[in-house]
Amino acid sequence: MNHFQIKRLIEEIAPELINSRLQKVYQPDKDCIQFALYSAGEKRFLTLRTAPGMVSCYLAPGRAGERGGAASDFCMKLRSRLQGTSLEALQQVE
Repeated sequence: MNHFQIKRLIEEIAPELINSRLQKVYQPDKDCIQFALYSAGEKRFLTLRTAPGMVSCYLAPGRAGERGGAASDFCMKLRSRLQGTSLEALQQVE
């Protein structure tokens, strides 16, 4: 994704996500992280994929799948630091 695509993505999804509460962090596979966000009676899944040639970020209506087994250290670190927090802003860092 380039600078302009990221800017457009943020403009599109920020209004839906600002002030959402992060309920859970999932890692359905090694190249995907999902953030379960809850706001206005609705749950959304912010999905980040980092697979080579398939980098993407999007809002999904549900989970991407079940990983099975223990969560990775990275996923556990995200959970311990972020679960229960509120998303106050979404911005691109230059």
